Amino acid sequence: MIAFGENNGLSIRALPDGEPHNLVGGGIRSPRFSPSGKWISYEQNEFLFVVSIDGSKNRRITAAGPVRWSPVTDDLWMRPEDRDGIYRYSAGNDWQGPVQMIADASLGIFSPDGSEMIYTAGDPNAPNDHPVTRLCRVVLADGAHPKILESTSEDWAPYIWTRDGRSIVFWRQEEFSASEASDGDELFLMPASGGKPRSLGVTTLLYPDFLSLSPVRNELVVAAGDERNQWHNKRIAVMDLDNFAVHYLTGKDSVGLSPTWSPDGNSIAYSAEPAPAASEEQDLECGCDPASRKRLNELLSQRKIWISDRTGSRPTYRLISDSGYHEEEPLWSADGRHILFTRSDAPYIEIHGLASNQKTLWLASLDGGDPIQVTGTLYIDTGPLGFAERWSGFDWFRGR
Repeated sequence: MIAFGENNGLSIRALPDGEPHNLVGGGIRSPRFSPSGKWISYEQNEFLFVVSIDGSKNRRITAAGPVRWSPVTDDLWMRPEDRDGIYRYSAGNDWQGPVQMIADASLGIFSPDGSEMIYTAGDPNAPNDHPVTRLCRVVLADGAHPKILESTSEDWAPYIWTRDGRSIVFWRQEEFSASEASDGDELFLMPASGGKPRSLGVTTLLYPDFLSLSPVRNELVVAAGDERNQWHNKRIAVMDLDNFAVHYLTGKDSVGLSPTWSPDGNSIAYSAEPAPAASEEQDLECGCDPASRKRLNELLSQRKIWISDRTGSRPTYRLISDSGYHEEEPLWSADGRHILFTRSDAPYIEIHGLASNQKTLWLASLDGGDPIQVTGTLYIDTGPLGFAERWSGFDWFRGR
């Protein structure tokens, strides 16, 4: 079942041949299925909502902000933009107010079984000109009495708890600087019980579709590379979290984004296009003038979905041979036989966010034959800052 936003609102559709069913009218962003598939969270008019998939219940939760579903229950954790701390809302009380709160916390990452969370919080006793980050671990069922794993003067951003439950992956930055973070942060691994962090030797941008944890191995695939421009210096790399080995699936002659694992963990799909020539990198660095935007659109129009073996030992191949479209945001079906992706033949309306107008969702078999269109034009919400997120328009429920 896919959930997607079009100009007429939020709709769902069973794949491959179900009929679309509209649930909510008006422009929405960031639809996300609950673990059971019975609920969908979304943002509309700067508020967070939850709607049942039959459309019978539609609840306004609170002001919009970062959101994360529990991995195992229909509990929604979020940090409203207008409050300090994180709050848990639940289908168990029909979404009638928060059922749990952790004060002064950022939205954290869950343990594999969903029973614990690791999050960051500021130290209220630290001076304003020398902020301190506390990395905390809490058992969510016991009233949220956290254990402080680490206190640091650096800015840490947890990404994910590994599937074996032993470690966490996080971004680490020496100073609190939004400008520095926009150029990417270095990835680190540390024990989930606390201990010395170890660098993974790779820097990525802090975007959710730049990293993906293997479903079967202790491996991470990333779009590696610093610098905020997403059309330059981004290579697909696989990292072994046990021995810290890194190998690259793409070379410097292409730019790869949105890597995602097949269900068996043996293959990786990603979106890529040719990298700018070295002689034109400086001219395209900003993408601010009409000439550079035109050239960048020429390069980005060649963006296609590619399939690679995780080890790089087998030849990489392009999923769809059609020309005239650029394709992005691949997701695998649960059986590993199909890829869902976005496609458009229109220029990018927001070059820095790589948001494209006239973007639609398509489904293709793994051999690339006869892709089918499964939505109309996806709704693009540029948000309060005028920045469009390319990954905010749809979600795919593929079972628990």
